[in-house]
Amino acid sequence: MGTVTLAEVPLPVRAAVLARTGPVLSMSSLDAGHNSPLSVRLETVTGPLFVKGLPDTSPGRAATQRREYEIGRHLGGLAPRARWETPEPEAGTWVRVWWDAGAAAAAGCRTPDT
Repeated sequence: MGTVTLAEVPLPVRAAVLARTGPVLSMSSLDAGHNSPLSVRLETVTGPLFVKGLPDTSPGRAATQRREYEIGRHLGGLAPRARWETPEPEAGTWVRVWWDAGAAAAAGCRTPDT
């Protein structure tokens, strides 16, 4: 799945993100992953954030993203902190999840030999 930038998402989605973050100093798109067309690291005036988002047009994909957020809220220090899950009606049908940004690698299965 291709990754879009914050500038490419619908205006209500972009406005909802900026209302949550305040001014964005810089943004870098991430091209890893398969579930979210919006996958960006934002440097904001309050610190770095990682934001994922997708249109809520595929119930399975949206549910997967919501579940990832729900699990992430309970990982307490094992992974970047899950901050918010924000399906605001004014942002159209997009679901977004937010984490503290940090050094991270794509999830994957590894065996003890790798």
